[in-house]
Amino acid sequence: MCKSSPTRNAPRVLRRRCCFRQNGFQRGALEYAANHGIALVRVLEGKLTWETRSIDFGSRPELPPWAGIPPFVAQYIRNAEPGRILITTIRPDTSDGLIDFLTAR
Repeated sequence: MCKSSPTRNAPRVLRRRCCFRQNGFQRGALEYAANHGIALVRVLEGKLTWETRSIDFGSRPELPPWAGIPPFVAQYIRNAEPGRILITTIRPDTSDGLIDFLTAR
C-alpha cells in the first residue's frame, strides 16, 4: 500500500498506483504496469547492491562503513525502451524520479 506522504518535508497526493515486491517482475508485469500507470518497486537488503570482485565465491565481504549503504533500499523498475529495462536504486535520501512519477497528473 502506498502512503499519501512520500516525503516528510513535502507531502504530495499520489496520482498513480504502485506495487511493492521483494522479488523481481516478469516482462508481462512491466508491460501491464507501463500501460496502466503503475509504479513497480522492488524492496531488498541494501547489502545486495554492493558489488565487488572476488575469487572466493563462497563468502560475501562485509560492507565498508564508508559506503553508507542503508539496511534496505528500493529499486524503481520500468521499461526504458523496447527490449530494455531501467532499474533505479532508491535510497532514503533520494527519490530518483519515483516521487515525480507517482505525483504526476
